Amino acid sequence: MDFIETYDSVKDNKLKRSKLKDIGKVVIDKNGTTVAELQRQHLELQIKVNKLEEELINERSKNLEIQSRLNDTNEILLKKYEKLENSINTLISISK
Repeated sequence: MDFIETYDSVKDNKLKRSKLKDIGKVVIDKNGTTVAELQRQHLELQIKVNKLEEELINERSKNLEIQSRLNDTNEILLKKYEKLENSINTLISISK
């Protein structure tokens, strides 16, 4: 455990009457939030961020897979178009 030197009031500070307190129990704002609560909230938020990052990576992977399939389909369509164009040109040249 870590400890910190604190004062209960401004008067105690002026009189240099400090107390050692567990750092987790130190109140850091006027709402009564302690360092331990802030650390817990930070860990909860970090867990949420990690989950969101994992979801983002999964979505990007899916998107890349879909993009790859689209590119493959485009290549197939282009080849079929070229074959069709060649067939049409051949038919036109035969008919002349």
